[in-house]
Amino acid sequence: LLTPGNHEFDIGLENLKRFAARARFPFISANIHAGAGSFPQLKPYVELKTQGGIRIAVFGVIQIEAGNGLPSTHPDKVKGLRFTEPLQKALEMKALRSGNHVLLGLTHLGFDQDQKLAEQMPELDAIIGGHSHTRVDPAEIINGVLVAQAGSDNRYLGRVELRVRNGSVVEKKGELIELKAQREEDPEVKAMIARFNQNPAFARVIAEAPFAIEGKDALGCLMTDAICHTHGLDVACQNQGGGRLGRLPEKITLKDIFTLDPFGNQVI
Repeated sequence: LLTPGNHEFDIGLENLKRFAARARFPFISANIHAGAGSFPQLKPYVELKTQGGIRIAVFGVIQIEAGNGLPSTHPDKVKGLRFTEPLQKALEMKALRSGNHVLLGLTHLGFDQDQKLAEQMPELDAIIGGHSHTRVDPAEIINGVLVAQAGSDNRYLGRVELRVRNGSVVEKKGELIELKAQREEDPEVKAMIARFNQNPAFARVIAEAPFAIEGKDALGCLMTDAICHTHGLDVACQNQGGGRLGRLPEKITLKDIFTLDPFGNQVI
């Protein structure tokens, strides 16, 4: 299952729809509303049944910003979609409790919002969350609801275990598996990654600084100064999450720049 998060829209809605059409798993989100037939792969929830006869209901929700009611992506990327308040929509999923042994929330809200949802919706057995990149190990039990999140950047794999007896969840736990401890590698994939990282075009030095530039504030100022200088502006703004590098060395390569600013965001 996949519940779209804000970055699923970064390359545009049409690209996401093409990906969904090829995916071999359902897309779910209860608070994303598309026009009739415009996003047929997207459902508010799914109901599953194990070979042992356990019925599991799973719904999804995505965060929205208070100012514009949209996820944290460029408004042009979500044209044609409507978003409703996620916690309120999640509470409407209480009806799924009836007729199912397990009720799960697959969320892209952030850990603080997951905690609020658990407080408001004890009908849930577990919330598996994202967005805030929080490392929750072990998973927390809040108001009887297990709340899990596995950090970011593929560092950890989250494992959630629910024990069901006589139609009810009687035990629950969640933990993280540290992936860097795994030693088995696919040599073909490893070679492909090495070829990409050793691309001589990326290694080319394109600028030299008098000293290394470190930290989000300094690198953010560098980016806004560059925008002002290039476009003849008095003021420029750069969101803190837009810079994805912690340090620029004195000899700056093309790879450094693509790592610092990987999204191709336009200047408006």
